[in-house]
Amino acid sequence: MSEPFPPQLVLQAFNRSGARCECVRHGHGHPGRCNAPLSFSLQGAAEPGGWHASAVDSEGPAIVSNCEVVCTACFLRRPANGL
Repeated sequence: MSEPFPPQLVLQAFNRSGARCECVRHGHGHPGRCNAPLSFSLQGAAEPGGWHASAVDSEGPAIVSNCEVVCTACFLRRPANGL
């Protein structure tokens, strides 16, 4: 995915997340889902509550099931390909 997600899709993904980080990657220092609390107004921020909407599959379509909401800490730990 080379284009950012449309704002409405990001809102749907954020609502699905329950305002909590959805990351379940091993090696990020959390057992299971991260669940760090997020604030909608802090999208892209590098502070507590900051978060990013990123593609689960970097080659996948711009659909809500391919949009993962993750805290900034987990986002920065992800490899460049997003996997």
